[in-house]
Amino acid sequence: MSALPTVAAADPVRAAIERLVGVESGPDVVSCYLKLEPRDKTRGKYVIKMKNRVRDALTQLERRPLDRAAKESVASDLERVRSYFDDPARLPPTRGLALFASGARDLWAVVPLPHVHRSRLAVAPTPLVLELVALEEEFGTIAVALCDRTSARFFTVTAYDVTELLDLAAEASRGGRFHGERRVARGGLVAGGGGEHHRKRRDQDTCAHEGLPLHLTIANLPMCSPAPGASTWKR
Repeated sequence: MSALPTVAAADPVRAAIERLVGVESGPDVVSCYLKLEPRDKTRGKYVIKMKNRVRDALTQLERRPLDRAAKESVASDLERVRSYFDDPARLPPTRGLALFASGARDLWAVVPLPHVHRSRLAVAPTPLVLELVALEEEFGTIAVALCDRTSARFFTVTAYDVTELLDLAAEASRGGRFHGERRVARGGLVAGGGGEHHRKRRDQDTCAHEGLPLHLTIANLPMCSPAPGASTWKR
């Protein structure tokens, strides 16, 4: 049975969405969304909730006009979903989880999520992927610049991870404090130059004259793909 990666990164999640959206109506699919907030993990509360939801789903399954083989297939999928949560080591370090199962379709997908609106379990002819799609569209991709007096680093932030754009690293044009040009005043004393304020003012005037932007802003940061070897932190 095929399975998708269980890492909460943007690319595996997009791949999961594309595959699940493409599933046509047919044999039933078990769709499960589960909150994994710290309070939900206390004393294994999520395990009790899953057992209750699976029990209710089995009760509803018996009332449906399905043949015996179809009911046994769905019941097997529900049991596989329930047993997945028996081992806490399987749980991702995220605050939510989406799980889709259908033995008849050779489908098993586990998608860690940064947030789940409401825990629920459903059996339907197609997987319930609306929340996956909405999460991706609502959060989108945000560009972030981390700057200090010596350099700047750029990152892209999605609902699933943070990736540093190594090919956009910006180094400072000078190190240390600014020192204006020295000049000799009356009496042979050395006096300071125009100072950093005047230098910045000249830079602004030059940029305005040449029609060039003085600063690189977040709004103008290009949304490029991570460079080879770009470092990524999972949320």
